[in-house]
Amino acid sequence: TITLENDRFDKIVTRLQNNSQDLTPAFSAIGRVLVSSIQRNFSAGGRPTRWKKSRRVLKHGGQTLLDTGRLRNSIHERATRNNVIVGTNVIYAAIQHFGGTIKINPGQSIIHFKKYKSGAHRGRVLFSKKKGASFAQKVNMKGRTITIPARPFMMAQNEEWPIILDIM
Repeated sequence: TITLENDRFDKIVTRLQNNSQDLTPAFSAIGRVLVSSIQRNFSAGGRPTRWKKSRRVLKHGGQTLLDTGRLRNSIHERATRNNVIVGTNVIYAAIQHFGGTIKINPGQSIIHFKKYKSGAHRGRVLFSKKKGASFAQKVNMKGRTITIPARPFMMAQNEEWPIILDIM
């Protein structure tokens, strides 16, 4: 969730709410501006500061936080007469935005494989999802720590303020 803090904006909202005006249309328009701004943060690879490139991008190319586009496409707005909420329901959004450390304890895991009988991978055994796997194997996993750097994407840029104030 983004909290907008701007004295001029706060005064306008308070004045309009005191006049008993339904601000749902204005807040909906502001929400669309914020969603668009956040999506541009993804397209730019971080604004105003570029994000540190992910390991996947360094190894295979592409863009950080845009492998499938799920996180970017999950950004939505919900307006009421009193406010607008902009957010996402993607569970990994917070650690991508704020960064953090994930500690994985050692233990057993089940790994699934598929043996290909035809096609380009004929005769090969490759990792697979459980669905479609030919067989599985129980393995011991070492513990490890993964550090994810902060890549703040849920933020409005200064260039959005004139647009937001014009809406009000």
